[in-house]
Amino acid sequence: MTKHRTPERAAPAPPRTDIPVVVLDALIHVLAVDAAEVTLDSALREDLGADSMDITELAMDFEALGLAIEFDHVDRWVRVRDVVRTVEALTKKAARHADPS
Repeated sequence: MTKHRTPERAAPAPPRTDIPVVVLDALIHVLAVDAAEVTLDSALREDLGADSMDITELAMDFEALGLAIEFDHVDRWVRVRDVVRTVEALTKKAARHADPS
């Protein structure tokens, strides 16, 4: 007899006011950098040392929050500010779909 697992639900997207903090926390975790090194203008690759695998892992972290990250979003991530903008836009889009009123 096999057990049926209840599908795991994605964590809810962060509130808009928390997005820079969520992005910063994800960057610190994925890139193993000190928070003092990260600003909105930090370049992901040049300043923070991110490689393509790090960027992929970062995108997967945001997908775990229920955000639909696409390749064209990731291709535009040059600076931390770009990641924040993407997460803000996708969070706003997800909120509109959740509450169509």
